[in-house]
Amino acid sequence: MPRKIRVDFYQVDTQKPSVLFEDIIQQISSFPSDESRNIEIRGFPIRLSTSSQRLGFWQGDLMRIRMNDIPTKASLSGETEPLELDDDEGLGEETAFLYHIQTNVLMMQRNRLGVSASAFAKYCRSMCHLDEDITFDPILRGNVLERLAQMQIVRKFELKVARVEDLTILQGQDRGVDEVLNIKDVFNAPNVSLTVSVGNRKNISLGNVIETAKKLFRSASDNSVNVKKIEVSGANEEDNQTDIIDLLEYWIREEIRINPIDLRIVSYAERLQALEQAWERRREELGRMFPSQ
Repeated sequence: MPRKIRVDFYQVDTQKPSVLFEDIIQQISSFPSDESRNIEIRGFPIRLSTSSQRLGFWQGDLMRIRMNDIPTKASLSGETEPLELDDDEGLGEETAFLYHIQTNVLMMQRNRLGVSASAFAKYCRSMCHLDEDITFDPILRGNVLERLAQMQIVRKFELKVARVEDLTILQGQDRGVDEVLNIKDVFNAPNVSLTVSVGNRKNISLGNVIETAKKLFRSASDNSVNVKKIEVSGANEEDNQTDIIDLLEYWIREEIRINPIDLRIVSYAERLQALEQAWERRREELGRMFPSQ
């Protein structure tokens, strides 16, 4: 039975040019493969299970260990019995990654029960005792960046999200939307649509729009927000022709179909192969966007 592996693409930012992500992975990989590799993030131990370097890539498998609320073992006939686990055992959820050193592009298998991109970034910072944050920025296709660069006048910014956990990502960025951040709580509504528009004498900051879009993409990758639309409307000062761009359509992601040998378990080798296929689909495009980092 075919399975789908969803792959998200990120540009790694370590905040300091002297701090290289490949060195971070190398350092963590040199630690003993025991409990010293574990960092608790959001109540769950996370660890780098395996990693290796080859042909300009770092590749590896991350694990999120579920120690509590363990499900019951059940048969199709309805028989149940508890899973027998030792005190130091839990259920492991695996997430494969592939990092291309030259372009500084990270690809991660999307697993809603596994290690998210933001958790991976926090894990790396904690394991290496870094002072600065590490961020994984979702990548937008190069052609949309060219269109945005030509959009000298931005008049409207519209977003729609579902399954909202927290809209504070929009606070403190001078968008005039702070007063509506609690609207989902006021109306007890899980879905929120928000439009920010200005008159002819003002211009919305395009940098703020892009930064907000990236934060929403990160939340979507972490499964905390279901992003439906991130639309920008603007024009060029010369011809004043209106251009409308839904940034969600230009977020670089891939979906790879595989036929696993074991229908119950997709092996690390099979998941890694899916990441490699995703890279091959986008290799030329990403090479043009990030020729050398």
